[in-house]
Amino acid sequence: MRRLYRSLNRTGLVALICLLSHVGAAVAVSASSIEELTLAYLYNFLKFTEWPAVDSINEMTICVSKAGRLAANPDALAGRLAQNKKVVIKSLDTLKDPRTCQILFLDQTENSLNISQWLKQTEKLPILTVSDKPDFLDMGGMIMLIEADNRLQFEVDLTGVRNAGLNLNSQVLKIARDVRGK
Repeated sequence: MRRLYRSLNRTGLVALICLLSHVGAAVAVSASSIEELTLAYLYNFLKFTEWPAVDSINEMTICVSKAGRLAANPDALAGRLAQNKKVVIKSLDTLKDPRTCQILFLDQTENSLNISQWLKQTEKLPILTVSDKPDFLDMGGMIMLIEADNRLQFEVDLTGVRNAGLNLNSQVLKIARDVRGK
């Protein structure tokens, strides 16, 4: 069983690398395609990040700010599994109990003060913070999505990831545009 799981995981990783390295190359980036690509990244980050005590949770939750564009479609990943757990998108007004989130996505439309407050609340918790806000890594975030060359790419602050007790798959790091704190 363990061998089958590793094989499926390896196959999924190869698919992720192919998808993320070529994503958007032939497609003009539009608002709807950016949302779809953002969701694809978030879903794959769920699949290829190691969380402590993942066996003790029932679902993998992507938390998004209620004001952000991803909050409009909470069923976008319905029926998907990550690490053998149901994937859920939860929109939040405030981060009352951040421990229910595996990923916190903060939309670029969120003001910098709110982002700073959300990052402070999740500091040292095993929550992968992701945003498409410029300078997100400088604010203390872990993964910043960037639209460049008609593609959606990402940069990683590995120090922040490690401080949260998380581990990103090395193949994911290889396709990042930039990795800080190697």
